[in-house]
Amino acid sequence: MLNVLRGMNDLYEKELKIWRYVENKAVECFLGYGYEEIRTPILEEVKLFVRSIGKTSDIVEKEMYTFKDKSGKILALRPENTASIVRSVVEKKMFSSQSNKKYFYIGPMFRRDRPQKGRLRQFHQIGAEAFGFEEALIDIEAISMLIDFLYKIGIYDFILNINSLGQIDEKAVFIKELSKYLAGKVNQLCNNCFHRIKINILRVLDCKIGSCRELLKNAPMMFNFLNLESKNHFETLKAGLQSLNI
Repeated sequence: MLNVLRGMNDLYEKELKIWRYVENKAVECFLGYGYEEIRTPILEEVKLFVRSIGKTSDIVEKEMYTFKDKSGKILALRPENTASIVRSVVEKKMFSSQSNKKYFYIGPMFRRDRPQKGRLRQFHQIGAEAFGFEEALIDIEAISMLIDFLYKIGIYDFILNINSLGQIDEKAVFIKELSKYLAGKVNQLCNNCFHRIKINILRVLDCKIGSCRELLKNAPMMFNFLNLESKNHFETLKAGLQSLNI
């Protein structure tokens, strides 16, 4: 007898009804905020994700399903959808400096990570992307939309955590200071972080190992390296959320 592949699952009967209910509520919510649906292929060239996510991300290093087609191109089952949407918007010239665009998507993604409880190799994402907006208002809207969606599907007990990643130059200064902090502590890191620190030090911040979490308690914080523009953006975001009682 043939069985479903590891990390994949079938959807039917009661579970599929719940699934459809959640999807319908998402569509209702996104359309209400002026977002249009976009559907991209599940297959893309690998270099699209390498360029957008980075060669040293977990997704690119070990989690993509890749293969070579008959033409010699290296293809991948999409591990996420942001890169595909950006590719589509640029390729189809759907965005210009005089226009703003907002899209939402629903569909399967694929990662070859080891299956764990609650995590599958074929998983489904609902998401939204906005192009051409610089003001904090689009962030406020996106968070408000997310909360409205959670309410629509009956989820009320949750905590919202927000942060700011700043801009590229601010991140560069932060990386330099984080490197200094960890320079004499490399041997205290777990094996994964010992490897990460050489290729993408920011990934150390994602570690869930207790010893690494303890070590990072006194590490530099990104927020302290934001310039006035980024800080004002973040303060505007917080004020906007407070005005909506979020």
